[in-house]
Amino acid sequence: MKLLLAHRDVEVNSRSGRGRTPLSYAAEGAHSEVVELLLAYDSDVEINSQDIYSQTPLSYATEGGHLAVMKLLRAHGGRGVNSED
Repeated sequence: MKLLLAHRDVEVNSRSGRGRTPLSYAAEGAHSEVVELLLAYDSDVEINSQDIYSQTPLSYATEGGHLAVMKLLRAHGGRGVNSED
């Protein structure tokens, strides 16, 4: 991942056919180191992006019970599906 991100032309907010971002997949898979790398890579990482199901990276981390990832996302302004803050 570090090697990939070393190339500044990497689109960290690219989306799958279902609107999922790399951050969304990393959060769902409890990959806290990857989440940290993505958040540190670029201030434009869409931390609250929603997929076609209106799920955010924090929603996926919460659903999976991935506490470390949840804390990271919240510390960077991550919100869940129904969050107003």
